[in-house]
Amino acid sequence: AEPQGSASTAAEEPARQAFLQCGAQLLEGPVQVGHRGGARMTVSALWVPLEVAGFDPVAQFYGELLRLPKLLGWQQDGERGAVYAIGPTARIEIVRPDRATAPATAAAPIALELPNRTSVDDLHRRLGDRTGGAEPAMFPRGHYGFTVADPAGHRVLLWTEAGR
Repeated sequence: AEPQGSASTAAEEPARQAFLQCGAQLLEGPVQVGHRGGARMTVSALWVPLEVAGFDPVAQFYGELLRLPKLLGWQQDGERGAVYAIGPTARIEIVRPDRATAPATAAAPIALELPNRTSVDDLHRRLGDRTGGAEPAMFPRGHYGFTVADPAGHRVLLWTEAGR
């Protein structure tokens, strides 16, 4: 049974079905997103990167209290972090960055992982002036990408893992 208050109206049903279909595709692996008739972008995973000042309490919250599976942890070059899984293709990353080595971009509340550097570079070229002058760069652990603002001002990190 659906939770109380979550039943969709007839007008909301097409959007609900599209949302459910997208969720099912995520379970199957990378998803291509885009609009009708336009170029599609392949997204490997949705990330929520959180910069923190106090690492241990936040790690305890996600790992011990919420019991999310920890996929990765590191302490390197003055940076400390961990990645927790939310289902097969969503991640929460917590990081206490080393301000001396971090790229000069503001923290993004959402990150879209792309398949490889070519995808990052192609998207950067396609966005053109919308990047606000941000250039793709290497992050401390070898990630490659850039941050851009959407039309409402939300920051989005577009990146790929090291070595892809």
